[in-house]
Parts: sequence; structure tokens; C-alpha cells
Amino acid sequence: MSDSNLPRGIGAPATRALTAAGYLRLEQLAGVSADKLLAPHTAWDRRRFAS
Repeated sequence: MSDSNLPRGIGAPATRALTAAGYLRLEQLAGVSADKLLAPHTAWDRRRFAS
């Protein structure tokens, strides 16, 4: 992931989620709504706690 400039401090799960969604650089997140950024996380939480 050498072309990524995401901060290390956000943690590995957040980095994996962002890169899976196609975000490798902080500049790509400019203008992205919080709802869109939180949507994958929320879907994961629902699957995890659905039982």
C-alpha cells in the first residue's frame, strides 16, 4: 500500500475499509459525506450483531 497516505493512527480496520471502498489518499475523502463513510461500518455492525 505504498501509494496510500492514510494516517496510521486511524487503525488497521479503518484503513482496510477505506481501501476496500477505493479510498487510498486523504484527498479522495474531501467532500465525502459522513453517512457514506459510516455506511460500510454500520452494515458490518448489523451483520455482526444480527443473531
